[in-house]
Formats: sequence, C-alpha cells, structure tokens
Amino acid sequence: MRKFLCIFITGLMLMTLSGCTGQKEARVYTKEKPLVLRMSLTDGEATCYYQGAKEVSKRVYDKTGGRIQINVIPGAALGGERGTTELAMNGDLDIATSANSVLSNWIPEMAILDQAYLWKNSKEAHAAVDGDIGKLIEREAKERMGIHVIGYMESGFRDVFSVKPIEKPEDFKGVKIRTIQNRYHMAAFKSFGAMPIALPFGEQFTALQQGTIDACENGVSGCYTNGFYEVTDIVKIS
Repeated sequence: MRKFLCIFITGLMLMTLSGCTGQKEARVYTKEKPLVLRMSLTDGEATCYYQGAKEVSKRVYDKTGGRIQINVIPGAALGGERGTTELAMNGDLDIATSANSVLSNWIPEMAILDQAYLWKNSKEAHAAVDGDIGKLIEREAKERMGIHVIGYMESGFRDVFSVKPIEKPEDFKGVKIRTIQNRYHMAAFKSFGAMPIALPFGEQFTALQQGTIDACENGVSGCYTNGFYEVTDIVKIS
C-alpha cells in the first residue's frame, strides 16, 4: 500500500472552454435537424474533465430539447491545447478546452493566474475568475483571439508526486521535477532548489518510470487517472 503524505499548495488548475465567435457559414437547427457542435479535450475518458464535459453536453441537450448536441472528443484526437485553440480561433472547431498557460500566449495578463501560492483556497480562486480578472480575460479573448470564454472547469490544487519524501521546501534541493512550460511554475521550484524540467503532460509517467524525473506536480485527480501512484512512492497533499 502506497503512503500518502501531506503537501503544500502550488496553484489552482483551471481550464477555459473557448468557443469560436462564428463559423464559416451560418447554421440553423430544428427538431428534425439539430445543431451538432464539437468539443475537444486533450484529456482522456477517465479524467474529471471528460466527465465534466459530458455533463455539459447532457445539460445542453436537455435544456434545448435535443436541438443542440455537443459531441465531446477526448484524448487529444483533434490535437493539443494550443492547436485546438487555434482551430477555434479560425472557426474550424466549435469548442476547445485549454489551460490558462496556453491562452497566455495571446493574453499575457492571464499569466498572473499561474503564480505559485496565489490562492489560499478554492473560494478565492473562483472569486478571481468570476470577478474583474474573469471579465478582463473574456474581453481580451474576444478582442485579441476572436473567441468567447464560455466558462471554467477545475481539478483542484496542484500537488507534488515524488519518488522520495518531501516534507519541507529544503527537501526539493536537487529534485528533478516536471512542470508545465510556464516561467512562474519553473521559477517557484527553482527557488526551492529543485531542477524543473518542462515536459508534455503525456510524457510524465514514462519519465517517472525511467528516472528521467524524480517528481511531478499536478492535481490529485491527474495522479489517479494517469497512474502516477504506480511509479511514485510519495504523494504529498494538503
């Protein structure tokens, strides 16, 4: 039985659902001919994101009496987060899901959300995206990218999964830890003495298994659905 210990919080992971502002040709729907939309996910069917997307699809179907249907396409079948975001911007995809760090390529102000230890709890994080920061994101997404921000999904605070115990910041010294390609995340772990390595999400399991990295950081749900607990002895959460 693997041992689960206590961790520090590094930040709330949010996903933005971005819908394109218009299609290349107008579409109408009736009871006989429903409007069918495609929603892309990079995450697989075992994830909370997929379950959330399916619930969105179900509610839209029920509320419209079946006149609007959303087909959820998981597992990056249509491409990665940046690629599918660009498809939505070009009008070639109805709904894309993307992490904040990806959208910050077009909206630099969103990078503030990726700072470590920014929120004390989920209430603060949701208040931010539901308040002035969220309004700024929605406005800039429309003006700079030509997309509408529909809403947010989240998988909880980011946690550390390691092959050795990490009880305090000093324990990070020399630890090779995978982070997302984000300067704020990488700077935070560098300040602890760790050696951050930016890797695609899908490469984490193999990297842990082969010893390329000693640890990774993600939501607990990501640890469970991707089986990180099979190749790490320590999961620190709090």
